[in-house]
Amino acid sequence: MKSKRGNPYDPEQFRMDLEAIIDMYHQRGYSYARLDTWFPRPFSDGIYASLKINEGRIGKIEVRGNTRTRTRIILQELLFKPNQLYNEEDRLESERILRKKPNLGDVEIRARFNEETKRVDVLVQVTDRWTLFPSASLPTLGAGELDLILALTDTNIAGRGQMGRIRYERKQEDQDTRHYFSMLFLEPRLFASHWEFMGNFIQNEIGDSWEVRLRRPFYALKSRWAAELSTSDRTGIAKWYRDGSVLDEFRRHSNGQSAGITYALGQRHSYVRISGWYTHRRDDYTPLRPVSEARFEDTEVDLLGTSVLRQRIHYTRDVFVDKMGEVEDVELGSSYGVSIGRSFEFLGGVRNEIASALGGRVRLRVPPHGYLVAGMQLSGSSRDRSWRDIQFSGDVRFLMKDLLYQTLALRLQCKLAFQSNGRRQILLGLGSGLRGYAARAFDGDRLILLNLETRRVFLRHSLAVLGWALFTDIGYIWRSDESFDLWHPKRSIGVGLRVGIPRLSGAPVYRLDFAWALDSREPTSLGKAIIFSMGNMIRIRTNGE
Repeated sequence: MKSKRGNPYDPEQFRMDLEAIIDMYHQRGYSYARLDTWFPRPFSDGIYASLKINEGRIGKIEVRGNTRTRTRIILQELLFKPNQLYNEEDRLESERILRKKPNLGDVEIRARFNEETKRVDVLVQVTDRWTLFPSASLPTLGAGELDLILALTDTNIAGRGQMGRIRYERKQEDQDTRHYFSMLFLEPRLFASHWEFMGNFIQNEIGDSWEVRLRRPFYALKSRWAAELSTSDRTGIAKWYRDGSVLDEFRRHSNGQSAGITYALGQRHSYVRISGWYTHRRDDYTPLRPVSEARFEDTEVDLLGTSVLRQRIHYTRDVFVDKMGEVEDVELGSSYGVSIGRSFEFLGGVRNEIASALGGRVRLRVPPHGYLVAGMQLSGSSRDRSWRDIQFSGDVRFLMKDLLYQTLALRLQCKLAFQSNGRRQILLGLGSGLRGYAARAFDGDRLILLNLETRRVFLRHSLAVLGWALFTDIGYIWRSDESFDLWHPKRSIGVGLRVGIPRLSGAPVYRLDFAWALDSREPTSLGKAIIFSMGNMIRIRTNGE
């Protein structure tokens, strides 16, 4: 206020001061703050002013539209409660939190000032999704295939927001029949707290695997700390490829434990997160095939380390970015961080080792309807003052909507490996984005891959959204002892169908692509040319990924 005690009373200045007070509230997100009463009173020794400010406290919160999800499950995700001050940032972030739940679709939170109660009433409008998914892989009797897989997944058990999956597999070879079961359970709000519990158990022919995790994530931008505890025991197959074929094969048994805690400093949209963590991992390998250049050595490492992340972040709402018509919260801003850990023999590790990583990412809006995302990560380890297993990855993604009534999407990625430890490969094929080829058709130490895709939606309905796409993929992969050959890429072209079902859990994008490999050494087969998958090939980044 410019009106000060002892100065002459100026009614116009006093009115401007009152407006400045309310403007301050509104600029800080307290949209319903107002002056209930104010008046000056003249006395013999001067003018006395009395102000009564209503800061906009929340009265009633009503939830509508939830037919299966329980109301209390939705209310516990909100960043505001009755009798707290209403803030616009809390409303927007609460919408984002609810929208990234797989069991909820459209979410809109509206507020209004109730003149009778002098409180802010809030209406939360949501849409439930179908979350129960049965799936099966039936035997092909004519081909003599007798294996059977049955599974049932629910991402909203009994309307509580929990996720569960049960899977049964029957394998039959000659007269030998074996049965395997797998179970997963996820409780995102353990005992209505912000702790998340996950348990996973998998049976298969090479051994059982299990994992238990207890995690407290950064559930909101204004939350100050996060923590995680996990333990696991896994059995699987590690493979080494050469020219698309399995060259070496190992039975891998991994046992690990980890713990970490993170604290955030700063404001809601600009902060630094500092972490301290410990991880233990033991890997045992049993060769199943003759060994070549693959070096899958038994290892045991204990790492004690710290990480620092600096991030500036804000969101914009859009549609047809990563999904088919759903309202999306597109994350924009920048982030960069560094992590370093050291293995100590006194902690149980068999050798001293330093592992480090650094990376950064920037996400920009390109007017009028485009997005640009660029990022990189560099990691490596040092033992006896010698750096090894250095990995670099970088990618640039660009999306422009409404370009001649089309959406143009481009992704360029690069991967480099130096002083490889013989346990990790860079592979190129369907699994890495080169459609029309086998999943691991090519291997090497250097990779460059370009994906270019144009899309258009031709049908929008509340039950389904359909679109088509034309695409081309161009990839290069070579080894460190070879030179880069610009004139010999691995190329493919194709056409695809995009299907979005808004009422399904998570509203995934289903892709059915037909790709033609232009540089394959083998004749094209339908098994490689027809690809069915989920998710856009070129994603930008939306809240909830």
